[in-house]
Amino acid sequence: MSAPGSALKRDLARRWAALWQRLGLRGEPGPELAAILAAYAAPGRHYHGLAHLGAVLRDFDAVRPLADDPDACELALWFHDVVWSADGTDCEARSAERARALAGRHGLDAARAGRVAGMILATTHRAPATGDAGLVQDVDLAILAAAPADFDTYDAAIRREYAHVPEPAFRAGRAAVLEGFLRRPAIYATPALRERLEAPARSNLERALRRCRAGA
Repeated sequence: MSAPGSALKRDLARRWAALWQRLGLRGEPGPELAAILAAYAAPGRHYHGLAHLGAVLRDFDAVRPLADDPDACELALWFHDVVWSADGTDCEARSAERARALAGRHGLDAARAGRVAGMILATTHRAPATGDAGLVQDVDLAILAAAPADFDTYDAAIRREYAHVPEPAFRAGRAAVLEGFLRRPAIYATPALRERLEAPARSNLERALRRCRAGA
């Protein structure tokens, strides 16, 4: 029996080849896929790794009909965390540049590549986005509305990614992030996702915030 990681990589390879063909990209998809998978499999990615990539792509499948340019959205999701570091402040910008570079090498229309880059930049989550960028944002945030046990696993994985940060500083920073989402009139931009995900996401975030404030 193959390991779960092997099954995920096979599924990702199948998806990547199909997306490559739909986008009409030139050249071989394999080397680009290998670079993407190596990035997501880098040490220290306790949450922002291959499992996260697989999860956002599966979540996107369920809302693909809502996208104006679903293949551009999918490409943005492939690249949204391709550059990631717990200490990084420009990871989304560098990820967007990686996507632009791939577009340039393999013949993706420049305007479409620009839209992909904009969707990746939206995953900074500093401000709500609209349209396809909002949909990509929402898919990236779907974990916030997970079942409580799955959310807690995600929350613990985030702490492991910031293991180098002392506990008081981490709790203060994490609380600020959680409070920022809770202060928004809506966490999710896409009406169909807001209806389904908003309430469980707020419940999870409030519970995590209570933990931060209690020092748990």
